Amino acid sequence: MKKLILFVLLVLGVVNVARAQDTCKVFGQRNPHGVAMQISAPMYVVDSVNFHIMSVKTLPYNINATDTIFFNVCLMATDGKTHSTQVRYNTTHGMVSYNVSLKATTAGVSKELLTCGPALSTPFPNPAGGIVKFELSGELHGAVLSLFSSNGSLIENLPAIGAGTVEIPTASLPAGVYYARLTSGQRQISVQYFTVTR
Repeated sequence: MKKLILFVLLVLGVVNVARAQDTCKVFGQRNPHGVAMQISAPMYVVDSVNFHIMSVKTLPYNINATDTIFFNVCLMATDGKTHSTQVRYNTTHGMVSYNVSLKATTAGVSKELLTCGPALSTPFPNPAGGIVKFELSGELHGAVLSLFSSNGSLIENLPAIGAGTVEIPTASLPAGVYYARLTSGQRQISVQYFTVTR
């Protein structure tokens, strides 16, 4: 029953899940209005056939004049071509648009990644206090888990040595939003966001 519900939500576009063969990238856009505002409606992509998007935070949320807005865009095509679309979202100061381009994987790579590609679980606990954990699975040879601050600054690179639980200490990190990115070679596999509280 749960699988059926998830399938219906995926078809309706209510839930976005990055598949193993998708090409995903985190984009950041500096507050385009330069004033404090609220992002009040779900982000969406103009080309919803080939792309889907996931916001970093649950909407609606407020941002300051100099904040950067982060969103994870995934390309579902597997033709090896570069595709472009526009990300759009509403704010209390009007509509915002942002152009993005991603190069698709090929069908051959997709099948391989579907069967044995590395995977990164959602973080737990989230929000995190002194430690955050991730579950790694799949073929992890050469994979790297990287930790970034909300402004995109690299904090640490951790080689993904093997499947299992990875614990990252967060006691020394300031309160805020962070994200972990799992990569294999030049390909981004997964991005997971978490919050550190004090």
